[in-house]
Amino acid sequence: MQNLIGIGTDLVEIARIKQSLEKFGENFLQKIFSEEEILYCKSKNNFFETLAGKFAGKEAVFKAFKTSRKNLEWKSIKILNKEDGSPFVILPQNFDSFQVEISISHTKDFAQAFCVVMKISV
Repeated sequence: MQNLIGIGTDLVEIARIKQSLEKFGENFLQKIFSEEEILYCKSKNNFFETLAGKFAGKEAVFKAFKTSRKNLEWKSIKILNKEDGSPFVILPQNFDSFQVEISISHTKDFAQAFCVVMKISV
């Protein structure tokens, strides 16, 4: 059985992510994203759109958990992709009792993510 913990959504302007990267460089990437996430985004033709989608996804996870960044940190939320390209979330081990579902979309100007968090009970 699963109990709904929360839902979260986020919409981000891709230009804002691009500006942050131009302003802060590698420090921005290293603060927010895991190496695996960075490599995935760099492998895509639409680097900024993909990066913005992962950023929006992390924000959506924060919102779904209704938590401060003291309990979860940017890099402790990993948004990776299956072979078919669909995203999935990996959280720290102390969040093993939660199931997280996420959907990410983007246009050339915006990236959006929607997240649902459920508590897994046995």
